[in-house]
Amino acid sequence: MTRCLIFIFLGVCVISIIAQADAGAHEFPYLAAIFSKVNGTVSLYCSASIVHPSYLLTAAHCLDTPIDHVRVGNTDFKYGIRYEVATVYKHEDYIGEKNLFKDDIALVEIKNAILSANGVSTIHLSTKRPEYDEIGNISVVGYGFMPVKLKHPSHKGPIHVDDFHKDLPPKAQNAILHEKHTQIACGTKYPIQQICFSQIYLGSIIQRDNGGPLIFSDGEKHHQIGISSSNSYNVWTRSKVEITTIFTRIRAYCDWIAQKTNNKVNCD
Repeated sequence: MTRCLIFIFLGVCVISIIAQADAGAHEFPYLAAIFSKVNGTVSLYCSASIVHPSYLLTAAHCLDTPIDHVRVGNTDFKYGIRYEVATVYKHEDYIGEKNLFKDDIALVEIKNAILSANGVSTIHLSTKRPEYDEIGNISVVGYGFMPVKLKHPSHKGPIHVDDFHKDLPPKAQNAILHEKHTQIACGTKYPIQQICFSQIYLGSIIQRDNGGPLIFSDGEKHHQIGISSSNSYNVWTRSKVEITTIFTRIRAYCDWIAQKTNNKVNCD
């Protein structure tokens, strides 16, 4: 697993790789993997978080392609426990890519409740705001953080995710965002509904963790404050890539989540 430490300097997040190690088997017990069928092949499509034994929380755009099944219980997605899907709930006002994924939030209801065994547990939802509240370090969790392999290595400037070669990550991974008394460095069209980070990667990694949780720890348990929604990329050199990441803000959707789950899932 590649762990990344991000420092904020003059309004820009600068990243450097500080260590590499495999994730523990149950390091992220609330992390789930969404598998979808694309062109006849079932493969890992998105990340999600377990917010209740019967519900996963993810991005609405992760449901644009029908889900085949989900897996939980191991940071190596190939060996997680399989669960079938009962139904999915996309936010009614969700709009896709041309509008920067407005209201990009969804719930996945599981047919049979996820068993709280084998290192599986739920994560708490929080209304904390990283721009204003003292919550320490923030982490992005998902499958996963990938080597940057441009299809045209000489390309510079803005690019689309399709300009990268795609390979499945071997394990769940996370990046640590150190956010201390500094305003988040980029704007968003929907500031009430979204959290935004601008990062400059001084290395050969790229974030591809759609639907995964944005979390912080209070020392005892993890809390989720966002959902990984969309990225935009600007290549400066082969080893320097600026990535702007948008997260759906949990705080704005607590009532919607409670309504869809019949008050089984609530925010702290």
